[in-house]
Amino acid sequence: MTLTVRLPADLDEQLRSRASSQGVKVSDFVRQAIAEKLEREPAKKHSPYELGKDVLGRDDGPEDLSTHRMAYMADYLAAVRECVLGRIKQPTNLGLESLEPSSGAQRCA
Repeated sequence: MTLTVRLPADLDEQLRSRASSQGVKVSDFVRQAIAEKLEREPAKKHSPYELGKDVLGRDDGPEDLSTHRMAYMADYLAAVRECVLGRIKQPTNLGLESLEPSSGAQRCA
């Protein structure tokens, strides 16, 4: 592979001087420098979380939702049941503002 790199004049001068003092071609010197850099700083393996951390966990829900999801789902389903049963018993009150859902569940609409 051929690689072209633009260097500032002072860096080019330092590179050529260092390669010359070591008795190697500039391309060999650069190749060795790149290999050393890559060896010193191995590529980071990103976990799935690291790859998606900007979009994961962005919900405005409770902080413990992931660990208590079943309890929140049970509360939500209980609230839905209350809404449905309330509408059947009180067909004129479609909003059901008087019903209070269990903790963690959303109100009926």
